[in-house]
Amino acid sequence: MALSSSLADFPRLSFTAWNFIITMTGNGAKTVVIFGLLLTSAFGEGESESISCDNQYFAELGKPYVIACNASGEQLDVYWFKGRDTSSFPILTLEDDTYGGQEYQKGEYELTNENALKVINTQLKHEGNFTVRVYFNDYDFDTTTTELNVYIRPDPPCPLIDACGSTCTGCQQNVTTSGSLTCNVSGSRPMMDVDWIVTNQSGVSFTKEEQTHTEMDDRWYTEKTIQYTTPDCGADATFKCIASLSDTSFGPLLDTYSSTVRIKTGNVKY
Repeated sequence: MALSSSLADFPRLSFTAWNFIITMTGNGAKTVVIFGLLLTSAFGEGESESISCDNQYFAELGKPYVIACNASGEQLDVYWFKGRDTSSFPILTLEDDTYGGQEYQKGEYELTNENALKVINTQLKHEGNFTVRVYFNDYDFDTTTTELNVYIRPDPPCPLIDACGSTCTGCQQNVTTSGSLTCNVSGSRPMMDVDWIVTNQSGVSFTKEEQTHTEMDDRWYTEKTIQYTTPDCGADATFKCIASLSDTSFGPLLDTYSSTVRIKTGNVKY
């Protein structure tokens, strides 16, 4: 069996076991057999206790976040890795009641009292897989991998209608015979969609344009325009812009997912 250079990949053998192997080195055949039995026992992953994490976690950019997993037994030693590869050196460890790891006390990660991994200030570089290996005693351990996704809330946190300025509460407009309205979501991660719904329509004709998506600095800017025409005799309509996200697993990217503008020819009365 090939052994890696990572501390977490070596079995936790007692001193008695190692001394016994050294004593038996006078007989090469017996040494191979006994050593193999010890390694088989030591690499018994997940035989009794286990560690489990959610498949995905979602952290907001610039905020602290804790990847909390559940262990079924008392944790003796804990090793956290960035990525899936446990042959690399762990970023954080708790071994023999002593904290360590490549990123220990560097201000990027820390272990909580429950040995969960805390990202102190979530950035896009933290997105990806994390692997945790937990030893429950000298022989039994379990390993699991999860994925951290980083999201960014748009500013403002709503689908914004250009005719309403910078407010997320919507507005009302006194219009002439024709015009356009544009709805946008600015700076989201992941990408969002927007669409127009027209209700309370009286004498208004409209045409929707295709929405556009633009990516800048790992953020998405989405907008969609609707063209409308009103007859000379007067018209009334309510235009609602609705934002949506195809992956509903993410946290609340917006404070509100719709904005409304009412247009009317002549004096607007409510």
